[in-house]
Amino acid sequence: MTSSPRLLNVGCGTHWHPEWTNVDLVSHSPAVQQADLRRGIPYADGEFDAVYHSHVLEHLDPADGVAFLRECCRVLRPGGVLRIAAPDLETIAREYLRVLDQVDEGVRPPADLHWMRLELIDQCVRSRPGGEMGRHLADARITNADFVASRVGEEYNLAAGKRSASAPPVQGIARLKKLGRKLLRMERRLRERLAQTVLLLLTGSRGVTAWKEGLYRQSGEVHRWMYDRVNLGQLLTDLGLEQVTTRAADESRIDRFASYELDTLGGATRKPDSLFIEGVKPVAATSPAVRSALASKAA
Repeated sequence: MTSSPRLLNVGCGTHWHPEWTNVDLVSHSPAVQQADLRRGIPYADGEFDAVYHSHVLEHLDPADGVAFLRECCRVLRPGGVLRIAAPDLETIAREYLRVLDQVDEGVRPPADLHWMRLELIDQCVRSRPGGEMGRHLADARITNADFVASRVGEEYNLAAGKRSASAPPVQGIARLKKLGRKLLRMERRLRERLAQTVLLLLTGSRGVTAWKEGLYRQSGEVHRWMYDRVNLGQLLTDLGLEQVTTRAADESRIDRFASYELDTLGGATRKPDSLFIEGVKPVAATSPAVRSALASKAA
């Protein structure tokens, strides 16, 4: 009797599947295990047949990103598949240039170009939650809703106030956990207000503004690096993975991947701006390249 594959979804947020082991820094459901992923992935070596994460890697600076990918490789069995979805710098840049030319020729509305500028740089430079992208999405007067929806997919509906079908109602133990998180947030806000008062006395309003911006940029929302098929593919190769290949949203070496609807929803790509790429951990996992790639994380 063949056992079911062990599948790991790292940094799943509210989009998970019950046949996977789902883990994130904050749990929004009893089906999601909570763990401080900044300290590593809390599973044994070679425990999973496939490891997947979507729009996680770009939130780490390059050095932390390499350490995180080493952890993904460590918990992956020899012959297992690592699948990554991340914003695709190449396609975003190409689309920006295409829209720029069309606006310059007068055949496209300037609002589309404004959105492409936001998509290209806002999440890297923003200094407040949501940034200019969030403000644009929340604007009831948006004039290019169809174009924006084509670029961000499911996130457009979420921004419009529609709840993701992946997030079940909170009840029971999950409700208690939610209350606990609320109390922790209240305590954190009290500490921050105290710190803000002290800073205001010592450094004035500019010091407080700089502190708030730094605190926000450490929150995990901003993008700290961008990837394309070349640099991410080379990174996976350097880590010792083989058969590194870009994929479509519904295409994967992971058996029945499309049926889990992690990168698709109702047949449509959940995050159309994504690069999807996979690599396979060599069966000969004692090769020098793999031993080097899976060495202990840098201090």
